[in-house]
Amino acid sequence: MPTAEVMQDGDLAFTASVFGPNFRYTGAFQVLPRVYGGFRYSQIKNINGATGYLGGDTFDRSFDIHYQIFDETSRRPAVAIGLRDFLGTGILSGEYFVATKSFGSKLEVTGGLGWGRLAGRNSFSNPLGAISDRFKTRPTGFTGRGGQIETGNWFRGPTSPFAGVKWKFSNQTTLFAEYSPDLYVLESVNTGINVSSPLNFGIEYRFKNGPKLKGYLIGGHEIGAQLSYVINPKRPRISGGLETSPRVVGSRDRLAIADWNNSAKGGGKAAVQRVVAARLSEDGMKLQGFTMSGNKATV
Repeated sequence: MPTAEVMQDGDLAFTASVFGPNFRYTGAFQVLPRVYGGFRYSQIKNINGATGYLGGDTFDRSFDIHYQIFDETSRRPAVAIGLRDFLGTGILSGEYFVATKSFGSKLEVTGGLGWGRLAGRNSFSNPLGAISDRFKTRPTGFTGRGGQIETGNWFRGPTSPFAGVKWKFSNQTTLFAEYSPDLYVLESVNTGINVSSPLNFGIEYRFKNGPKLKGYLIGGHEIGAQLSYVINPKRPRISGGLETSPRVVGSRDRLAIADWNNSAKGGGKAAVQRVVAARLSEDGMKLQGFTMSGNKATV
């Protein structure tokens, strides 16, 4: 289910997920502070009759775009608009308006309106039909092998609501619940999966080194799993060797060199400890302990 959230500027997210006999691999990039795009590669079991392909599974490529109109404030939710599978076969295509609001540091609530794949259950007449009658109906079928931008489908046809809740149980564990209008029509008919309920539930665990593993229950019957990892080239986990060299520290009797940590000038241990802590902090290190006696110091 979409939310109105965005990643940090420059983030690259990689995801692999499985649901029933279907697999999805996704790469997303936060192009601008409010815009991210995604590329999805899917293996969908036995739906070729619907797309007109010959053979067994469908290997589908699709692109998404997400734009955050407003970020969240203390009174206003974050609001976003998005297109899914806007450049592909159209098997997974859908559009949405969505809002997300946090309540404290643990609870987050999302609600929105969807079209296409996001307009199955409890759909109603498109409210955009008040602007033009062309929004009331959505063309059917798929675009062969894809690669065409189907602007004539965007925000067309029936509309359905969706909603969800995310609760941060701990620093590493998050629980999810959502109401999804996606009926998985193609998958249900051709792959035999059973999606009889609009309610989905999930639990996500974040490992200390970054990856996130999520397990979920879809439609009351189907179990899936997802592994994701986010990196940012601007903030490498391991420095690349371009950092500055450490400061030169001389012996205590060479005052011209070592004046910055000279306890002989009257500052004593406390003065040296303050300076050492500050210098270490400049290099991203924290002083955990310090002792000094005579001509010996231990850090």
